[in-house]
Amino acid sequence: MVKIKKKYDVFNDSLESFYWIGFLLADGSFVGKRYIAISLSLTDINHLDEFKKFLKTDNTICVKRRASGFTSNIAMATLRIGDKFTVEKLCEKFNIETNKTKNPPWIKPSSITDDQFMSLLVGFIDGDGTIFRKKNYDNFGFRLKNHANWLNNLNIIADNLKRISNIRCKSIAKINKQGYAQLSIDNTKIIKYLKRFTIKHCLPVLTRKWDMINVGVRRFELLENEIRPKIKMLRNAGNTFREIQKYLKMNHNVKLHISTIQYHSRHQYKYA
Repeated sequence: MVKIKKKYDVFNDSLESFYWIGFLLADGSFVGKRYIAISLSLTDINHLDEFKKFLKTDNTICVKRRASGFTSNIAMATLRIGDKFTVEKLCEKFNIETNKTKNPPWIKPSSITDDQFMSLLVGFIDGDGTIFRKKNYDNFGFRLKNHANWLNNLNIIADNLKRISNIRCKSIAKINKQGYAQLSIDNTKIIKYLKRFTIKHCLPVLTRKWDMINVGVRRFELLENEIRPKIKMLRNAGNTFREIQKYLKMNHNVKLHISTIQYHSRHQYKYA
């Protein structure tokens, strides 16, 4: 196994780094704080290739049959990262134990920013979450299910997601009938918020999970780059929300609800 030299410092403060950290917290195995192993089905082997590129490593992706979930004989692709310096650094920052299933790490250490947390959450959803679509509707939600000991972490995820996105939604973190901790967020605005975040920051997400979500990227870019600054300028000049609405319709052929104009006029708009 080829070791990654610590000079690479592969887990830095970049948002892509925190995406992969989230993915590892969900789906990685930390062995004796010496190396990390991550195993995915062959369907997602390309995602391991993306991880290898990020790590700048020549480590081999091994494919062998093993038990996974309720299936006793399935082909799995595994990548091992043998870098004691980096692994120990990561375990210390997130309080990761060898058996993180029953000993949950810190999902949001105080030292990480909101954008870093959002990147970590997207990676966590890719690693161990489900994005679902309501039948016959363009409505979405996501679900996380973990060991019962993760219940507090799921509440932390829900609370921070609502705070950072500034989107009100119902979030239910509870122990389900099977004894697992489960968080369900059935809110299309939240999912589209997350999808736009991945686009803005070029996160290397699992396309099979996110491609079904249409966020109207062109309209989003128009709002962010042209309309939002115009709304703020007109509002600062003393125009009413209705006057701004009429101006946008006449000059930009954009029809926005009054509540949307109010939102863009008062928020710094991290990503919405």
